[in-house]
Amino acid sequence: MKNTKEYQIARQSQIKTMLDYSRDNHLSLDLKTLVGAAEVLAEWVNNGYTKELGDRLLKIDEYIINNRLNTLFNNETEN
Repeated sequence: MKNTKEYQIARQSQIKTMLDYSRDNHLSLDLKTLVGAAEVLAEWVNNGYTKELGDRLLKIDEYIINNRLNTLFNNETEN
């Protein structure tokens, strides 16, 4: 991947998007997940959608959903 000015701007923008997404959906995502998802989104912004990119987005989405379910389950069992 190119480290052009445009790509850097897209990456920064997508990190903000992921931070907003996690806040708006009450998700506690680790830094690795935030950066990884932002990187995939930046790739989409710069290169457009492909099947391979769609598969990567699906895996990230599944990971976030599973993480959210585990967090909810753990919080319920603590109360």
